[in-house]
Amino acid sequence: MDRAELRRRLKVVGENMRRLRKGQQIAQESVAKTVGGSQSRVSRWERGTSSPRLEDFLLYAEAINARPEVLLAGVVNDTIEQLHQELDVEAGKYVVDLVELLHRRRQPRTPRPDADDAATG
Repeated sequence: MDRAELRRRLKVVGENMRRLRKGQQIAQESVAKTVGGSQSRVSRWERGTSSPRLEDFLLYAEAINARPEVLLAGVVNDTIEQLHQELDVEAGKYVVDLVELLHRRRQPRTPRPDADDAATG
C-alpha cells in the first residue's frame, strides 16, 4: 500500500470516528480524558492527519461505546465494494458467454442430408 492510499484510509477511519462520536453526542474533550490525551490529538485522529496507537484506538472506541471494527467499517466496506465490482465484471462476462452458448444451441439446425437420401437422389 502506498502513502496516498494509507492517507485515504486514515481519513475514512477518522471520518467514521468523528461521525460515531458526534452521533453519541460525546465531546472530543471527554474522549481525550478517556484516552489520556489532548482534544487536539483526538481532532487529528478524526481528521485523518495522524493515527492513534492501537491502545488509544481501542480506548477511543470504548469511550464512544463503539466496537473497534465499526470504526474501521469504511475501509472494510471500500475493500468489499471493490471486490463486488470485480466479481460483477467477471460474473457479467460469464453471463454473456452463457447466453451466447444458449443462443447457439437454440438456433435451428439445418438437417444434414442422410446417406440414404444422397444415394437415392
